[in-house]
Amino acid sequence: MFAFIIAEVSVPNGVKLLDVAWNASIGWLCGTGQGGLVQLLRLECDMQEGVQGLAKEPRVLSGQRLEGHDGDVQVCRWNERCGSLTTSDSRGRTIVWKSTEGQWYDAIRHETDGTMSKDLAWNRDGTLVCIVYENGHVICGKEDSSPLWQKSFDIKLRHVEWSPDSSKLLFAVAGENWVHVVSAEGEFLTKIELPLEPTFSIVDMRWCPGEEDPVERRRFPAPSLALALSDTRVVIMKGETDPSPLIVPTQLDITRLCWNHNGSVLAVAGVPTSETTIPQFASSPNCSFVLFITAYGRVLNAMKVPQAPISSLDFDRGGMRLAVSVDHQVFFSSVRNDYSWGVFQDTLVYGFFDRDKIEHCVMFWDYVNKRVRSVQVVPNLLLIAARGSNCALVRRVEEQVCEVELRSADGELLRSRQIPMLPRFLQVTPSGVVVAVDQHRAYAWDSREGGLEYIAVPGQPTTSSKRPDGDWPTGGEMASTVSAIGLSLDQLVVGQSTGLSQRLTLPTLSELATYDLECRPSSLALNRKSNLLGVIADGNARIFNLHGGVKHPTTGRRCGSFLNFEKANSWSIHWAEDDANKFTLMHGTSLSVFSGVHSVYEAVSNSYPCLLVGSRLVLMDMDSIMHHPQTPAAPYVVRHRWDHALDIQSAWRVHLARQRLSALRMVGSWVTADASEAATGDSGMTRVTLVLQPSRVVPAGSTVTVSGLTGSLTPDSSSLAVSGGGATVFGGEGVWTQVTGRLVLTVAAEQQLAVGTDTVLSWELRAPGSGEGVSPEVEAVSQSNSAVVARARCTGAVLVPRVVEPPRWVTKTVAESSAVQGAANTLTVTLRPSVDCSEGCVVTVNGLVGSDTPDNDSMPLGGEHSAVFGGIGKWNKEQGCLVLTVAPGHTLPSATDSVVSFQLTNAPKPAATPAPPPTVEVTGAVLIA
Repeated sequence: MFAFIIAEVSVPNGVKLLDVAWNASIGWLCGTGQGGLVQLLRLECDMQEGVQGLAKEPRVLSGQRLEGHDGDVQVCRWNERCGSLTTSDSRGRTIVWKSTEGQWYDAIRHETDGTMSKDLAWNRDGTLVCIVYENGHVICGKEDSSPLWQKSFDIKLRHVEWSPDSSKLLFAVAGENWVHVVSAEGEFLTKIELPLEPTFSIVDMRWCPGEEDPVERRRFPAPSLALALSDTRVVIMKGETDPSPLIVPTQLDITRLCWNHNGSVLAVAGVPTSETTIPQFASSPNCSFVLFITAYGRVLNAMKVPQAPISSLDFDRGGMRLAVSVDHQVFFSSVRNDYSWGVFQDTLVYGFFDRDKIEHCVMFWDYVNKRVRSVQVVPNLLLIAARGSNCALVRRVEEQVCEVELRSADGELLRSRQIPMLPRFLQVTPSGVVVAVDQHRAYAWDSREGGLEYIAVPGQPTTSSKRPDGDWPTGGEMASTVSAIGLSLDQLVVGQSTGLSQRLTLPTLSELATYDLECRPSSLALNRKSNLLGVIADGNARIFNLHGGVKHPTTGRRCGSFLNFEKANSWSIHWAEDDANKFTLMHGTSLSVFSGVHSVYEAVSNSYPCLLVGSRLVLMDMDSIMHHPQTPAAPYVVRHRWDHALDIQSAWRVHLARQRLSALRMVGSWVTADASEAATGDSGMTRVTLVLQPSRVVPAGSTVTVSGLTGSLTPDSSSLAVSGGGATVFGGEGVWTQVTGRLVLTVAAEQQLAVGTDTVLSWELRAPGSGEGVSPEVEAVSQSNSAVVARARCTGAVLVPRVVEPPRWVTKTVAESSAVQGAANTLTVTLRPSVDCSEGCVVTVNGLVGSDTPDNDSMPLGGEHSAVFGGIGKWNKEQGCLVLTVAPGHTLPSATDSVVSFQLTNAPKPAATPAPPPTVEVTGAVLIA
């Protein structure tokens, strides 16, 4: 699997975040932080229409800041079964929030004597909640009732977790290396002491409830309890009584843990230690990393986050996205999962969990004729591989014994073999040789006539034919473990965590050569001629020539060498079936087809490649398929075709032409490139001014890119207004991208950026609340030949952070003309915000309960400034609120008071309880509570 950042969102005013929680089922993300911050963001995260397999970048649809906490809000937890949100702060206040028509309100509060709450947890079915406090006090109860029990323990508590069956509670003790275990009724059961040295404390604790337990999981429980230790290690256990926990060293100072939706992957957030020996960590000591680990302790990959430290992280419901909070920002990453799937004989085969049968099943789907061949229940399913006309499955039958099965396209069992190992990797050749590899050993089964089986330890001369009564090599005390394998028609490459890789023959597993890849490969792909090896390590894809490099002085074999090729954010390499030099590379949200190291086709996609023949590529949208595993559909099969004339030799000619053109280009310079800024009338905005003069004329159609303006809170805009004397040169607008901090200006038709005179232009951005000022870089690129006309870093700094006063009400009053029961009552609202509220902003007057006036979507407005809202409002009797929307072409001004009025009919009888005073809030471009 691989993860990469696709978007980021900043919290207004630079408030530091302490926790995040994602409720993807209803599309809300909660961020809590210092100063009572509870910020809700409504996100649009669905799949993009028309682009199969491409997860849309999370886009903020709306936001709501919840008021009610005074202290730092350290914990937020969703109860998805009840649709509620629970938050707890440093002063001991816990609030349960619920929503009505998208508006969240304070439903239940629980107060203590001011003791800091450290953590809270809901059980799996959302019926019980447990809150722990720093002084050892524990409260357990239901959402809508008083506590079931309360107890005080003579320990300082830090974290709490429910067991998946809700029968036990685990308490992590601050500064200690043991866990306190009590029953669901609060009775002490035991204390878990980890037999590890040296002394350490528990930093975080997470117990994944996972899906409904399948039958096989009850027999072979998967590790699901994770403890993060202060000495950089992670302990993964099958339960609180696991006698043999897995110990995973991370070389990170860990801050948080998080399981994905089904407990298959654990995300570990932290900062590299000063003694780290991992090159990826050592090269970025001031950044944070998220390390992805399987439930069985295998390190999959690491994702760099460009700030430190990470305060919290959370997966979405399907495990395809991850939200990471750092300081006042939330980074969103796309997660490319390793699904169990394969394609053979026009059939897509994949494993999934059937919630009705509470079993793991395997789907055999004819993706050409769009029909389901069969669905087979396969208990204890571990791995799937398919290629050519063969499909292999591995399922667990004993604690350390698995069965390898060959299946037909209809799912029928053809042949099987039992092996005393739990493989991590499984592949099959078109001719029917099945290869399974665990941490140290490789197993090959030639399923054709004779059915010979072979077992070997890569790197050791112990290859032997395996017999039913023969001995299996154990792998000994090897320092390295297998991290990836690649398979061709007749050879196998086994990559180890140390970077050493062995090339073996199939099916006999005789060693041919050993290579040093100088990296820890997370994915390997061997081409059909067994001479080129695709290597992905730390997200970088490279091509290794197994027949290149210098000759070994003893064996005379080539040591191999990397080609001049590298792509970042890569997660899959798939070689062509008919061309040993052609391959598909998935990187970020793009796919590229290469012939040699030259691109011949590119497109946007996040689907998984399965077939490349000629100029035809077939991919499977596995994210969508696994979201609806029982109903695969035609749109999930993604096909690409391109002009064969642009392939291979044509691509080489294009490459040579580009090289010759590049040699003729000359990079010019800027005679003048100055940047400055000045405050505007809006306290949150700053005007950036740029003074430019190139050494060569920049003609019409050319682009001038201003980059490095990171930290601004201004959202993306395809037409950001540009003013100043030189604005007409660029048509008065540019394209602004917030995440990259880049403004792209295009020289308008019949215009040019001239030499001999300075061109002045300016635009407004919302200033950051923290960070440092930046000196942007300016680059001009000619449209005619893509030559760089000028490039330089500006003198002067912009986007210098300053304290920004949040928007507020200067005037906010509501007056009535009559309090007589049943009488007509004219209400007069006087408003004046501290900043202008432009068209589209929504002003809501709440708390007008008890009126006898029926609902009216066009309530007439009176008063001097009723035109600001188009003369009408929307009245809701049950909620007691009037919604006013600033009309097109109008503004609710900050310079003067605005007065509007409307008429309601008082209730004929007095209310049982006095109504609270009315409140007024603004949502839209400006948020005012």
